[in-house]
Amino acid sequence: MRTYKASLVPKPNLPFEWNFQGDVGLEIGAGQGLHAINYSLNYPDRTLIAVEKTHTRYNLMRRRLDHHEQATNLYPVHADASAFATHFIPDASLARIFLLYPNPYPKSKQANLRWHNRPFFSALSAKLKPGGELTLATNLRWYADEAATVFVNAWQFELHEFTSRTGAPRTHFEIKYLARGETCWNLLFRKPACLPPPVTVQ
Repeated sequence: MRTYKASLVPKPNLPFEWNFQGDVGLEIGAGQGLHAINYSLNYPDRTLIAVEKTHTRYNLMRRRLDHHEQATNLYPVHADASAFATHFIPDASLARIFLLYPNPYPKSKQANLRWHNRPFFSALSAKLKPGGELTLATNLRWYADEAATVFVNAWQFELHEFTSRTGAPRTHFEIKYLARGETCWNLLFRKPACLPPPVTVQ
């Protein structure tokens, strides 16, 4: 795996300053904000930074947030998540990370674009506090199996949950997949208190 070089990643031009304390989470690919807003309303004592790259979905999230003024603990960000996290999030500052239905890049030649295979994950892992949680959701069992293997064996995370989703859907993707009768998988990982160096991902 190639080494992630943060110095080569341009810093986004954003009016954002880190001034958070306590339980801070990062949702990558927040889409229209369904999960982000509900999470913020359900956990008012936590902070969530919701990053969305596409202009259309980000604007939809902002409009949705306009109807939930009580969600003052939610901070939507329009940016590429890798560049944003690299330059704006301090190391060991996040209590949790959400990767809900990321693009699986199903072709074999695209395998290096999957989140668990990206060199950037070394930097993202550093942003998570020891004992911090990573939640991954997908409707593809092969993707869930592969991610579990790589996060555990390569990145040295601990797998604490590998279950099918029940209850109210969290995202618009989850609504669609469950309506089609598909199984949605939820994986919960924790970063160990003492994390050894990651091994090379083949």
